[in-house]
Amino acid sequence: EFRRVLFRSEGVRVVWANRPIFWRIGFLAIEQSLEDAMIAVMLAEFCLSSDAFGQDNNAIGNLWLSGLIACGKIGGVVAAQLYSRFVPAPTKSSDYVPLFGSVFVSGASVMLMPLARLMPKVPGMITVFVSAFLFFFFSTPPKIGFQTLLQGLVEKTDKAGTIFGCIRLEEHT
Repeated sequence: EFRRVLFRSEGVRVVWANRPIFWRIGFLAIEQSLEDAMIAVMLAEFCLSSDAFGQDNNAIGNLWLSGLIACGKIGGVVAAQLYSRFVPAPTKSSDYVPLFGSVFVSGASVMLMPLARLMPKVPGMITVFVSAFLFFFFSTPPKIGFQTLLQGLVEKTDKAGTIFGCIRLEEHT
């Protein structure tokens, strides 16, 4: 256990000393936190407090929440497939700039949720499903791109094992 802690602290020092890697980890963390907030806060709150999704009935609300998450994840899978087929592999840092626009659009899609509360029941429910789908559709390509960029930067260093031991990159779609 002590050896693992030392290994991770060495990784933190290496990341701190390499500013491009440090900032890429930061971007990846922000993107991941947006996704977690969408699932754990926005969708959950909406399903458990909205008349359309069974307000005050946790079982029904959680059932709707599972459907919303599934719909969103389908959006992520569709985006990942389209991204891998139609977007060429980035060769320089400027190729990643459009991903920031995609993060903005994914965040903006959340604004459909308050609008859904102003709509009648069925159109409001559809709007929330569209919001979840669009959020994951537009947040998945940046996650893939930021991970790819980060992995490329780390692999170019002589401390790749130390850095990868410090951080844990996962693919969620």
